[in-house]
Amino acid sequence: MEFPAVGWRYGDSSGSLYGAGAGGRYWSSVAYDSYSAYLLYFDSGDLYVGSRSKQYGFSVRCVR
Repeated sequence: MEFPAVGWRYGDSSGSLYGAGAGGRYWSSVAYDSYSAYLLYFDSGDLYVGSRSKQYGFSVRCVR
């Protein structure tokens, strides 16, 4: 399964796309708390799991 480096948007009003072609942020279906959710993110070959505010514009992919 591939997760393309589609980039991400921050929770601001600029609408700017960051990191396209270099990294990606993908939401998990699991909430961290009422304001945040877990995500998988990567940059330059490194992979991380963390949590962020739900106001961020991260990608969603169906994985089965």
